[in-house]
Amino acid sequence: MAFDQTSLKILQPYLDKALQDLEAKKRLPRISPEFLKAYEELTACYRKLKAIPKSLKGPVFVGMDPTYRCNFSCPYCYLKAPLCVKELSTEEWINVFKELNSLNVLIVCFSGGEPTLRKDLLVLIERAAKYFVAVNMVTNGLLVDDEFSQALREVKVNSVQVSLDGASSNVMDTLRGKGTFKKAINAIQNLIRNQISVHIGFASTKHNILDFPNVVRLASELQVTSVRTMYLVPEHSGSTLVPSDNDYLELLNWIRNNSLKYSLRMDFGDPMEHIKIGKLLPTLSINITPEGFILPTPYIPIAYGNVKEGIRNLWQNGLSNIWQHPVFVALSTYMKSEFDIPKLKTALGIDHKHTINIKELSENQIKQLVDKICLTLS
Repeated sequence: MAFDQTSLKILQPYLDKALQDLEAKKRLPRISPEFLKAYEELTACYRKLKAIPKSLKGPVFVGMDPTYRCNFSCPYCYLKAPLCVKELSTEEWINVFKELNSLNVLIVCFSGGEPTLRKDLLVLIERAAKYFVAVNMVTNGLLVDDEFSQALREVKVNSVQVSLDGASSNVMDTLRGKGTFKKAINAIQNLIRNQISVHIGFASTKHNILDFPNVVRLASELQVTSVRTMYLVPEHSGSTLVPSDNDYLELLNWIRNNSLKYSLRMDFGDPMEHIKIGKLLPTLSINITPEGFILPTPYIPIAYGNVKEGIRNLWQNGLSNIWQHPVFVALSTYMKSEFDIPKLKTALGIDHKHTINIKELSENQIKQLVDKICLTLS
């Protein structure tokens, strides 16, 4: 968001308070009511100026999970691979690309699961590169050797995010398994050698969060473009891996004080942000699951249709403003933090093997779903 004079006037009180809280060692709220109020006022102002459209021709960004299969079993992963999912075929994915291109989608990202387990991944990236401004990928790096890195360059991938949860094998191998640190470093070096922009994804847990500065130093030496982390999304309620409030504050303070000392970028994200501000904006992003369900948020398996129904048709009949739908208004209104994600999934009996498709629900079933969301999160 551009901080012009109007933006600064509206947001400055919130920004000042956030910095005061950080300096006072107070826990920063995930997405505070004050911020939402300021953001709502700002978006209303921009709407009057017609700087924000009521809807878009299509989403700007699409996350695509070609598979849920994974060759790791990380203890903190909120996305446990289903045993059996009928994945979209190569041809079906290519048809998805064509439809998304007709909707003016700019950026796509292949994730998962572990996308390199799809034997046709290079074919998919090559075809996607013909339709979109940028094609990116997220990987654990296990299968990214020099030959595969060369192939990624040839099919014109724009950037690759590699998971690196520590600056040494002592830290990362404890979380992901023996030999994973070395494999990830090799993948990063292979990609950079082949002139591919590399980002590092750092999953913050209580066991490794204090190693973040060391990861940044290592990433800088490796000539990585950025290091990204965020609040950990617990796999289940009561997870013992979640960092403490003080750990998060220490990390945020370190990023704040050191962001200009390195040539790379440091990003700290909030997985709740797109959920909390979703109802204030047109739909900017969607996620497509291996079986073709369209998820407005990747963290909650509540879908609005399947790509097999036609993405354009879905977009023109509700998807373009999906955060105005009663189900997603309830999510946006009542979800308070990432801890609500496993709580909600348990209450609704959903996971990535059991997706609710609200396009298939009756009006009464939608009302019941909304009531259950409100009751669970109130």
